[in-house]
Amino acid sequence: MLKYLPKALCGLVGFIVFGFAAAATAETAAEFYKGQTVRIVVGYGPGGGYDAYARMLAPHLAKRIGATVIVENRPGGGGINALSALVREPGTGLSIQILNVESAALAQAIGRSKNRYDLRKLAYLGRVSYENRTLVGRKDTAYKNIGAFLNAKKQIVFGTGSRTDSLGAPASLFCHAFKLPCKLITGYKGARDVALAVERGELDAMVTSESQSKEISLGSPVLTPIAILGPNQGALLKDVPTIFKLTTVNPGQAKW
Repeated sequence: MLKYLPKALCGLVGFIVFGFAAAATAETAAEFYKGQTVRIVVGYGPGGGYDAYARMLAPHLAKRIGATVIVENRPGGGGINALSALVREPGTGLSIQILNVESAALAQAIGRSKNRYDLRKLAYLGRVSYENRTLVGRKDTAYKNIGAFLNAKKQIVFGTGSRTDSLGAPASLFCHAFKLPCKLITGYKGARDVALAVERGELDAMVTSESQSKEISLGSPVLTPIAILGPNQGALLKDVPTIFKLTTVNPGQAKW
């Protein structure tokens, strides 16, 4: 299974379209889309990063293809429920999903997708964004620097929508790589809800995208990005060091 999945998954956001090839062969794209309504499905609630991507792109896509483009939120299961529902729909070429491919691939690799979809059989339109994942903690707790995480003796509590979504997957990989005592609380609707829970002290930390981390830190007096969980310095968080600069990372940890 793993050999068929994309090799570079972390932070990958993409568009998937169903039935596009069959529809496009019957007529020109302009003829096909004239008077049609295209849905960009977002597997998360309004106000999050994926919703923002979709709503920024919708008017540009509408202008380009000559169709009405709407955004439809279908939260649940870290985007997997929306993907599963979309796969079951007839392939009309009018339904597109903005998807966290990292999460969908991980869910398929560990069997969580339960044969509800197969990423190898879907058509990809393109990548919207590629961002670092960032560890975020509180300034007024022990979890304000990387040392507190790496030397933790008690469970570090993270928040996420599901274990394989864009919040849960990188948190799990971080904890696994450094053999940390972690616990994931699932069921949150998105990064904003998780950030609020961390701010209230209900959670210890979260892992989210670089852009979301910057927005969260600007909007909160207590939340702070601690480390980029990757080797490349972030373009949006130039003052936040990578974990490779903060501690010794062996090859096994670097792999994760």
